[in-house]
Amino acid sequence: MKPQSGKARRALFILFIIYCAAMLLLLFARSSRYAGGSYIEQLKMNLNLVPLDTMRRFVYVIKHNSNPHMLRYAHLNLGGNVAAFIPFGFFLPCLFDRQRFLLTAAAVIICIELLQLFTLRGSCDIDDLILNLIGTALGYAVWKLSVKIKNKKS
Repeated sequence: MKPQSGKARRALFILFIIYCAAMLLLLFARSSRYAGGSYIEQLKMNLNLVPLDTMRRFVYVIKHNSNPHMLRYAHLNLGGNVAAFIPFGFFLPCLFDRQRFLLTAAAVIICIELLQLFTLRGSCDIDDLILNLIGTALGYAVWKLSVKIKNKKS
């Protein structure tokens, strides 16, 4: 679904830039989670390469924990990692090469995860990659649906 006019494409690109700026603020504008120890120790504490480990822990919290702070954090982490990347999945095929969609999305998300790790502004978590890709896929599905609707109207 490439916009027909240059104005529409420009507007879509401006919206994409605003989305990217908002994501950068969301992901990197918070303070470092430095808790003492060496930089290498901090990196090790903020790295999870075990698939589904974090998700499993958050699902456990949702099922068994009555602590409102932890419940909110679990919901925010699981839902937020999906929801934040839905627009990404919509914008990418609208503006860029659809042939490399999944590869581009995964590369961008991996770069974000690594930047969060090395700047100590978050963690590098394989589960975040999985949840972000799910959100991206949902955005892509919305884009595909909008293309079908547009083609039926034409």
